[in-house]
Amino acid sequence: MKVFKQLFLLSLLFVTVFAACKKDDKNDAPSASSHKVTFKVEWSANATIHYVTYVVNGTETSKTNITGTSWSTEITTPADARYVMLLSAGQSESAAATLKAQIYVDGKLVKESPATGQILTTQATHTF
Repeated sequence: MKVFKQLFLLSLLFVTVFAACKKDDKNDAPSASSHKVTFKVEWSANATIHYVTYVVNGTETSKTNITGTSWSTEITTPADARYVMLLSAGQSESAAATLKAQIYVDGKLVKESPATGQILTTQATHTF
């Protein structure tokens, strides 16, 4: 019985060690290279935009006093960037006013957030 118990414990240890060493397929590491990111906001002529804020890994950049009907900027993210975010807000007297926030990564549209109405807010987030 003692030999059986030792073999059982040895087998359990063997299984535990190999189960703990199982390959982890989940990739939590940031992307290995930087990306060209374009943040773009467009709104109807009957709307006023109060601010646009873009965020890269928690670092915010805000723009105010925005005129016209569109705004955009292009940045290159650091290689360790995990996410980017684009927020915008405005208002209009017209319920038909529109606001659209877009994030492009390496030239491809990856996220879009539209809004319609008198109170306009958007939030678009992309994770690498």
